[in-house]
Amino acid sequence: HEFALRYEPQIGRGNRLQAAEAHVLWNHPDLGLLSGDHFMGVAEETGLSVPIGAWALKEACLFARRWKATGGSGCVAVNVSARQCRSRDFAATVVDAIKDAGIVPAQLSLEISETMIGRSFDGVATAFVELRSFGVHMVIDGFGTGSSSLSQLKRLPIDSVKIDRSFLADIDADAEADDDRAIVEAMVALGRALHLAVGADGIETEAQLTLVLASGCEIAQGSLFAAAMPEDAFLQWSPAINSASPAASQWTAFDAERDAITRLRSELDKQTRATADALSRSAPPITVHSSG
Repeated sequence: HEFALRYEPQIGRGNRLQAAEAHVLWNHPDLGLLSGDHFMGVAEETGLSVPIGAWALKEACLFARRWKATGGSGCVAVNVSARQCRSRDFAATVVDAIKDAGIVPAQLSLEISETMIGRSFDGVATAFVELRSFGVHMVIDGFGTGSSSLSQLKRLPIDSVKIDRSFLADIDADAEADDDRAIVEAMVALGRALHLAVGADGIETEAQLTLVLASGCEIAQGSLFAAAMPEDAFLQWSPAINSASPAASQWTAFDAERDAITRLRSELDKQTRATADALSRSAPPITVHSSG
């Protein structure tokens, strides 16, 4: 086949393998394997993104079944385009791919770039409502790069947003990137205010990981963990392999800090309630005197 899929690990808190993002590559006869950045734009304009996307959905669902059979518990994320979402049989194509592969809807996650939502909001919203009600996870990719409004975000039945890699590119240990830091922190706060899980893409350095973890991101992916890889390599890969890496150490440290803060808050709440109870028991009764 001229196209192939590569799978990139998405890592959750605790250094846990949470999902695999499927990337479509084109096996060009002269240029070799090309990433989607080289051809998906043209495919979208010409309508070829619909059959390519349908093939990717089918293959990714079959991969999800094989991953589950080896003991995997994560879901498979597939990127979809606005033209796909607008196509009349898109929802049916997704449902058929899930049923034909014999997986449950929660094993599939669909990601659409925020830049595409504004162009065809109604078509995207219709597809998202139908598929989310079926049990598929819905994600906005490239969060912060599009023109979607807050009212549109509220109307979309989404589970999570993924901060675009462009906001992290200039953050490293030697550079001051206060504006980017503030933007990342604001986007995480916005996502959490909307009760959405927040992830980050393009994590390449420890400084970037430190920022997204401190900001409250729950999912991260990028070359700091692992690049996209063929199915066989992915099925053999595990975050445990990199358990001694700086990335894993940061996950562990931040999880321990978060747990400590949670325990401290719980203890303070108990002490506050105990003090309030003691005061209420020791306070003298209030006597109301009537005049006259």
